[in-house]
Amino acid sequence: MLAGHQQGLVTDATFMWARVERLDAAPLRQALDQHQVVIIPGGQAADQHGRPTWLGKNSSDLSAVLVAAALGAERCEVHSDVDGIYSADPNAVNGARLLSEVAYDVAALMSLYGAKVLHRRSVRTAKQHGITLVCRHNRAPFPSGTVIGSTGAPTASVVLNTKSTVLAYDTTAQANRAHSVFHTEGIDTVRLEDGPHLIIVGGYLDIERCQRTHDLPRARALGIPVTEITGSRAITHIADEPEQARRLAQKLHDALPEPTVGIRAL
Repeated sequence: MLAGHQQGLVTDATFMWARVERLDAAPLRQALDQHQVVIIPGGQAADQHGRPTWLGKNSSDLSAVLVAAALGAERCEVHSDVDGIYSADPNAVNGARLLSEVAYDVAALMSLYGAKVLHRRSVRTAKQHGITLVCRHNRAPFPSGTVIGSTGAPTASVVLNTKSTVLAYDTTAQANRAHSVFHTEGIDTVRLEDGPHLIIVGGYLDIERCQRTHDLPRARALGIPVTEITGSRAITHIADEPEQARRLAQKLHDALPEPTVGIRAL
């Protein structure tokens, strides 16, 4: 097992939500020469001085892709309790369909708006290094569900994350400044175009405290975002409470076109 500072993943000195600056494959190759299996801790790395850093919330997927990139791998398999990316959250929407092939940009867009898929930075890193991502269920026979790569069939989906919140500011300038501050802090946000509105994705933030800490104006909570994604186009609707959001997601999903491509097994 390699500790975070032994993997050769060198980041900036942000410590929280660190960004990778360099990939050194030597420690990984040496470990693989000596052992059949090498275990690494997800989300951990080190800066150029060897001080531990963290890649951010839910960044185990990102660690896996970074290691694959360092080793020059063409494919990275992610085994989890779900077998792939669906056209909506199957726990909230009846009839959600497993998507067999999804392009990098579509997967990253779904993740940006709150879909519980692969870490958005992991998808972007895979695209940068030309690595195909394969989602598999973590139980035997470990079936392949979704393949993420440079190509993919036309995809339509509905993203619902009931922990996400839409905030409304008084002015465009306030919304833009809040978006910039949250982004700097590593907080996932989406700046909506229909007004001074901002989505805080995932619900892992004490919004009031963050606004006080950074001297941001107070914002009004409008509700829960429900987003239709068709290709690279995203349209966000706002629901007042979780049950209304689930009904809206179901209605929008029922109107999606049927897929034209079947599931591909690897």
